[in-house]
Amino acid sequence: MSQSAVGTIFNVQRFSLHDGPGMRDLIFLKGCPLRCEWCANPESQHGEPELSCRPAKCIGCRACTAACPTGAAAVAAGGRIQVDRAACRSCFACVRACCSGALSRIGEELDARTLVERVMAQHMSWRAEGGVTLSGGEPLAQPDFAAELLQRFREEGGGTALETCGYVPFEAFQKAAPFCQLIFFDLKCMASEVHRRYTGVDNRRILDNLMALSREFPDLPLQVRTPLIPGVNDGREQLSEIVQFLRRLPSLADYELLPYHNWGEGKYRQLGRSYPLAGLEPPDRGAVRRLNDELRAELGLRPGQE
Repeated sequence: MSQSAVGTIFNVQRFSLHDGPGMRDLIFLKGCPLRCEWCANPESQHGEPELSCRPAKCIGCRACTAACPTGAAAVAAGGRIQVDRAACRSCFACVRACCSGALSRIGEELDARTLVERVMAQHMSWRAEGGVTLSGGEPLAQPDFAAELLQRFREEGGGTALETCGYVPFEAFQKAAPFCQLIFFDLKCMASEVHRRYTGVDNRRILDNLMALSREFPDLPLQVRTPLIPGVNDGREQLSEIVQFLRRLPSLADYELLPYHNWGEGKYRQLGRSYPLAGLEPPDRGAVRRLNDELRAELGLRPGQE
């Protein structure tokens, strides 16, 4: 590889235990074609770097207001920073001036070679037969960058996994899949109108990609995941429709229900956005585990681990 692909990430989470076997580094790529109302990482949705504002950390020094060329950064009556998002040009002059961490830039552009070298330098995160998992956002929204990352990590001897919403051209899977040891594939629901209502896109491409991926790469383990959202896709009939579809896959390693949580709600405020599902209560996790094992049994899969 002569010239390394350039991409945008927003976090590298070390010592992850839930996104593939062993201890892993979870690399979050920016950009996603979906707008799921329950998204726990809203900072992943836009592909370009963006400004995060946490007024509670502001010390009222006003360095940001002096640095901002448009007046978007201002100190409110209570002495804390506020940002006029309409006036903000994302120049990040305010971030460079801020000494308290109240303002930060989310998103870093770098090439795949540099990122792999950075991750590989942290040897402790590779113990226990772990590796790297690409997440997001949607990693395959940056197909060349994601594929090169996976290839380079494989060449370094690291385990590789990919998390995807599935809403990308199938050619993106064809680039990345040869360098994956495991793919986590989100399948929200089977009803196209429900899918469009809560994610912003139709699910036809997702279903087609899942089936094609299973057929073209039959030896690649696929772990399908459904984020279980109360009142959206948690009906037994809706889940049975998913099970019926999954039975048609040539290969399926596991099926996992991910119970809804609202842990990302505060991030929306930091980005100047409203959380679409404010007030929605998470389901009982024990009940979700039991339901998950019932569905696994219908698919001929082993029960999950506690």
